[in-house]
Amino acid sequence: MEPAAASPPDEPVALARAALEGGDRAAFEAFYDIYLPRITRWTRTLTRRGDDFALDVAQNVFIRLIKRPPRVASAPQLDHYIRRCIRNCAIDLVRTELAQQNRDAAHARSEAMPQTAANNTRSDNADTGPAIDPAALLAQLRGLPADDIALLRARFEHGATLDQAGAAAGLSGDAAHGRLRRILARLRSALTGGGDA
Repeated sequence: MEPAAASPPDEPVALARAALEGGDRAAFEAFYDIYLPRITRWTRTLTRRGDDFALDVAQNVFIRLIKRPPRVASAPQLDHYIRRCIRNCAIDLVRTELAQQNRDAAHARSEAMPQTAANNTRSDNADTGPAIDPAALLAQLRGLPADDIALLRARFEHGATLDQAGAAAGLSGDAAHGRLRRILARLRSALTGGGDA
């Protein structure tokens, strides 16, 4: 008895093979047209994020599919493989976003914080300016408007991002950054006897 002939692959699988393994441009365009809407829809469902994020994930998914074509025999297996790629690409993209946000927050924080550490690190050969009297600083802080105090506390005491601190005060992150810089400049000027910055 002759062995049964292997079943031909499902149409989506055959298209994927032609597109991703065979280098068939027309097949790839057809595969892309079919799966781009699916991938973006699945991404939005999985992540609850918007179209821009879904398109970024889709781009990364297609790159992965080209680099590592799926070895599958049916359309459900192909969909399962692609959904797994979506999950992994979404996680990678979120991690990249968080890392960038942390870098941006650290940069903004370093710009906004007063240079007390530099003032306290003195060298015999360098004049770093007068030391700041903590009691004088406290007195100056007590004289600030309540809104300025709330912004300073949100940013430096509670560790809020500029966007978070600004939102609490009805400001954008950029506006909060500028306002914090002006507050700190006034404090520094008052404590060191300099002119307004």
